[in-house]
Amino acid sequence: MISRHHDGELVSRVAERFGFRPARGSPKEGGATAVRQLLRIPPDWNPVITPDGPKGPAHEVAPGAVYLAGVTGRRLVAMGFAASRVWRAGSWDRMVLPKPFARVVVSYSEPMEVEREGVRDPEIRLAQARRLKECLDGVHREAEAALEELQGGEGR
Repeated sequence: MISRHHDGELVSRVAERFGFRPARGSPKEGGATAVRQLLRIPPDWNPVITPDGPKGPAHEVAPGAVYLAGVTGRRLVAMGFAASRVWRAGSWDRMVLPKPFARVVVSYSEPMEVEREGVRDPEIRLAQARRLKECLDGVHREAEAALEELQGGEGR
């Protein structure tokens, strides 16, 4: 899901160039339409969601990804990355874009089950969002550590 805001347009175009089909929307504009699009995707497709929501705070998991996983019966896989050279956006989330020829390490978690029956309960959904945040933090640390190890081998 990518915001309909003008900064989301760039992200959407890049995603489309890589073969992704973005669902455009946010809680303020078009969110219900985007959620319906995500609920209708074929079972062999894997949705990709940035879980910190459209306004942050950065690196905090909003419960939307947990809700969608619970309603659809899909499992969540946390993904973290680290890059040797990056550009940082001046936006609220300080989005990172690796520079050309940067070394990039990506780390994934084991698939996380979401309790389908508890997805409508706000307390359970928040607890699952906290669990997802712990997974995201862990895979991010793993990616950073692997990048440090790779760079250490280059005599840095």
